[in-house]
Amino acid sequence: MSLWRNKKGAVMVEFIIAFMPIITIFLVLIEMSRYGMAKMAMQHAASVSARACSVIQTPQNQGIDKVDGDPATDIQKAGETALNVWTGNNKIGSKNAVLLSNVKVTCAPQSLVSGTDEAKVEADYHCRVPLAGSLVCGFSKKRTIKTMARMGHQGAIYKLQ
Repeated sequence: MSLWRNKKGAVMVEFIIAFMPIITIFLVLIEMSRYGMAKMAMQHAASVSARACSVIQTPQNQGIDKVDGDPATDIQKAGETALNVWTGNNKIGSKNAVLLSNVKVTCAPQSLVSGTDEAKVEADYHCRVPLAGSLVCGFSKKRTIKTMARMGHQGAIYKLQ
């Protein structure tokens, strides 16, 4: 009977019961903000890729810049360069801070109707925040982000002279 009346650990138990949901919500907010920032970076990479797609001359369009190498490789590099900080390919970033991997950039040919080039960027986002990563990304701790951007020609088709 004396154990039922002993209140010596009640405050600690109540604190732990109240603290766990609060810290979980805090960690999920951190992971969701990182995911949102990665999505914005992917949208920027899609815009850069769409610009490269409309400017670099490919067999499908008549871009203004003719490149020596493979145009698809140069368009892929443009999208990857915009994501250097997120993929760990920069000189100042840590390899442990890699949040995006398997970056794929595709360029659709110019539509004669709309006069736009379309670039799609796809990458895997890696959740790194403990506990929240499995809540945001599932137990694989990886989520695929897909973005798309268009760059218009305003009706002009450029040719090198």
